Amino acid sequence: MATTFTTNDARDRLALMRRFLEDAFFASGATPTLERLEEFFDAEGTGVETRSALRAWLSAWAGALSRESLYSVLRALESDVSALPVFGIRAPVRLSEEEVARLGAWVREYVDSRALIDSHADPAAIGGCRLLWQGRERDFSLGYFVEKHRDEIVEDIGAVFLKVEKSNTVPTRS
Repeated sequence: MATTFTTNDARDRLALMRRFLEDAFFASGATPTLERLEEFFDAEGTGVETRSALRAWLSAWAGALSRESLYSVLRALESDVSALPVFGIRAPVRLSEEEVARLGAWVREYVDSRALIDSHADPAAIGGCRLLWQGRERDFSLGYFVEKHRDEIVEDIGAVFLKVEKSNTVPTRS
């Protein structure tokens, strides 16, 4: 799971691995090898990061996998992934793969080494983001700070309008 940072990536990669293993064990009747995995990747158009993750997974699980054990191993893996802690982020835009990788590395270093990220675009988080961890939410959006300092902002805006009204000119910053 070293390069699998999001809940979506974890689910998608497990589903892809399931398809590969089902094909290897049941459709073609062959042993799932790294060479066959590469052929599967080429046919599926699999990206570099996913290829790297699935190669590592197949190497790690190779001793536990057989036609008979396939579904019990997959259920155990899916259960393990579902039990991982999730660090949520709601940002005003969708995070790029590079941003997710940087955030994922940071979360694993400073929050929890096993955590996955659940990232969603939320336009209401404009000017910042909201973070969710262990049932708690922290709002770092502009909306939160505007609401928190609402009285001060209204007072400051009111003072500017009073100055404009009295002088009939727009104040400038010095």
